[in-house]
Amino acid sequence: MEKVKRVLDENEYIRNNYKKFALLTKREKEILTLLSIGKSSMEIADQLFISKETVATHRKNIIRKLDVKSFAELLRFALAFDLITD
Repeated sequence: MEKVKRVLDENEYIRNNYKKFALLTKREKEILTLLSIGKSSMEIADQLFISKETVATHRKNIIRKLDVKSFAELLRFALAFDLITD
């Protein structure tokens, strides 16, 4: 029963946040994924061939668009929208 409740809660979270997800650009989703798996801004910059400042700008835009206050909220968002794969 607990698993059913968790799935329903997750579906409600996705429904409530889909519009925010739709605001993210492809690059922002890519950076959100990398942040969620523990990459630093410098590692992301090196991997995507962009400057650390550009990564910082993307991070600020992601946080503003998703209206999150913590890394945990950012991580929950990334998990709910399948931005993190095993």
